[in-house]
Amino acid sequence: MENNSADIQKIFKEIVAGLPEEKKKALYERLKSMSAEERNEMITAIVEKESEIEGKKPSVESQPSADDKKQPPKKQNPANGQQKQQPKKQQQKQQPKQQQKHQSKQQPGKQPQKQPQKQGGAQNRQRPQENKKAQPAKQAPDQPQRQNVKKQPEGKKPEKKDNSGKVRKAVLIIIILMALGVLGFTAYNKRESIIELWHTVTGTTEATQETSEPTEDTTAAPTSTPTPMPTSTPTPTPVPLADDAPDLTGLKIVLDPGHQQTTSEEVERVASWLSAEKSRCTTGGEGISTGIREYDLTLRFCVMLRAYLEGCGATVVMTREVNDIDLSNQERAQIATASGCDLFIRIHADSANDAATSGIQMYVPSRGNNFKTDKSRGEALGNSLSEITGLAFNGVLSTEVYTGLNYATTVHALQVSLGYLSNSDDEAVITNEEMQYNMVVAFAQFCKEYKR
Repeated sequence: MENNSADIQKIFKEIVAGLPEEKKKALYERLKSMSAEERNEMITAIVEKESEIEGKKPSVESQPSADDKKQPPKKQNPANGQQKQQPKKQQQKQQPKQQQKHQSKQQPGKQPQKQPQKQGGAQNRQRPQENKKAQPAKQAPDQPQRQNVKKQPEGKKPEKKDNSGKVRKAVLIIIILMALGVLGFTAYNKRESIIELWHTVTGTTEATQETSEPTEDTTAAPTSTPTPMPTSTPTPTPVPLADDAPDLTGLKIVLDPGHQQTTSEEVERVASWLSAEKSRCTTGGEGISTGIREYDLTLRFCVMLRAYLEGCGATVVMTREVNDIDLSNQERAQIATASGCDLFIRIHADSANDAATSGIQMYVPSRGNNFKTDKSRGEALGNSLSEITGLAFNGVLSTEVYTGLNYATTVHALQVSLGYLSNSDDEAVITNEEMQYNMVVAFAQFCKEYKR
């Protein structure tokens, strides 16, 4: 027992030697406060625990020496059992030692050194065990590091990092492709964002729009052809003809005064080839200074224009002659196409959030066989109106924003914005009756280009 206790004390000292100073000091203070029996039990427990961590059983029984392996197999069972329980790496380390021991047995010069070990009895047999216990105790802190060093090159952690990176990239690519697909599908089927961008670029607001969103289908037109409702027309004043008034005999013209007194609660498609929908018709803008409503201004202008064109010999049809009406933009276009007219003119006045936005603007359909011709002739009309009014001409735009143009692609169609009601200077010009008459004369000269 004394020898065993000495072995445990020696192993315990070696374990304590590897501890940090703070833990070493705390351990010694705790041992001092214990009785001798409690202290020995704690020391024995620490040694056993350390031996378990190293993969060995902390048995204080003597292990057979190299010479004891010559004894019958029964005495070697404990040692053999330990060898079987040892990891493969430890067995590999012990194999060279066993080979050296077998070689030493064959060399007669080393025989006398092993005889004292037999005479030493249990104490000598315990020394190899002490050495084996002492060495792992010193090496225990280093073993995890050595294992990590060996496992790092072959470990799976770096591979997981690489795989996770590839997975993240693949997921990101899939998300981007899905987002692009959604955007593409939305852009194709829903044109709301395009229409909003259009009005942002041109400076127009909802007040000047006819309707919103445009679906693919080239024959979505009203089932019945509406007819104009000529009631309570503004009283036309005599419109004298200019000396150079053109002869428009045989020319059929449809005039569409933009908007109406009440915004329609129903919606309609913006175009036969688009899926977007918006209100059938709105009230339009309002003068910033006079408060005149766009639907009233456009009707008054068209009444004067009709009187002048009829004086030149043209046949004129108006889509509406009153403000209190519910007539959609599709229906207005249908009146024009069903009439077999030579020219469809839509009269509007723009509005913008920026009060400084000013000028005359022309619009033509983006499809059909006539938009190139109408765009060229619209340029000429815009320049003529600009010279008469002094307002800037902002050009001719081909667009699919306006329902009334989208459903009139089979005839010559032009939408004219006389100026901006949101700009006080523009408003003063386009509400002046003398200036309106001068513009009417310019329109007559423009219509002459369409005479057959």
